[in-house]
Amino acid sequence: MKLGNISALALIALLGVGSLSTGLLHAQHGSNKQQKQSGSQGAGDDRVRAFRGRHRKNGQEVQPVSEMTLSQAQQLLLIKTYYAELSPRQIYVERKGYLSFVFGGGEINGRTGNARLDSTSSSVEIGIKPSSPGKSYLADCTVKGHGSCAGCYFRITGPDGQIEVWPVQDSEWKHLLFTVSAGDTDWYTLKLQSPVTFKSCNITEVP
Repeated sequence: MKLGNISALALIALLGVGSLSTGLLHAQHGSNKQQKQSGSQGAGDDRVRAFRGRHRKNGQEVQPVSEMTLSQAQQLLLIKTYYAELSPRQIYVERKGYLSFVFGGGEINGRTGNARLDSTSSSVEIGIKPSSPGKSYLADCTVKGHGSCAGCYFRITGPDGQIEVWPVQDSEWKHLLFTVSAGDTDWYTLKLQSPVTFKSCNITEVP
């Protein structure tokens, strides 16, 4: 075999190895990118949502004082000094909080104390009355879906129409954590609307 032919074959081999290496690097980079996106989406499921309030007198939006991390929320809830403890068995705490159920299908189970809402036309209205203007509150609502459902969400609409969702991944109990910032001492209402079993919603005043 001539020297020129050997050089040409060596060059072709090198180019093939280079292309293979580049392809592997691109595949690895794409895989890492996909893993990062999936991880961030999973971590975001349990983040604390922050609802804006609305000053009732002038209509001005009240922005959340600051976003609360999951760790901060869990530490605050460990103290268990609740501003209002709400459930189907305790739907009203005077001048602090209330629950109002609208059933398009479902029932309140007197034995378990849970409310089962069977359709999207059913809802739970959650009311919070601040002790003074400028206060923020952390809500911990315990709910569960009726089973695994692709594309299904727990949906809460805030005082000014802001919507937050949590994916329904299974039929286990889940804590929906969110904050509400108030600009005055009027009632601030939120609406949970989705097929759901509702257990409780404990409200804590943020220091």
